[in-house]
Amino acid sequence: MGSGNVNGWWQWRNHCETWWGLSANPEGSQRYDTRSSVTLQDGSTASIPGGGPLIDEPWTWGGWIGSSTDTRKPSCCHWS
Repeated sequence: MGSGNVNGWWQWRNHCETWWGLSANPEGSQRYDTRSSVTLQDGSTASIPGGGPLIDEPWTWGGWIGSSTDTRKPSCCHWS
């Protein structure tokens, strides 16, 4: 199953910049990312023959937002 994201960026008249984004990853299994070992109750590790079960991941959501001052100047400030 796939995932997706939406991004936005713009520059203000004073040359400051703003950006944002949203992402979504649906529930699924990592086909090639399997566990090769397990930690036992006594603290030791044991290998799992054949790579072990697939790792299931729940729905995840994320987002970001940021801005920066005029990037044409020798010194600028970024915030994310």
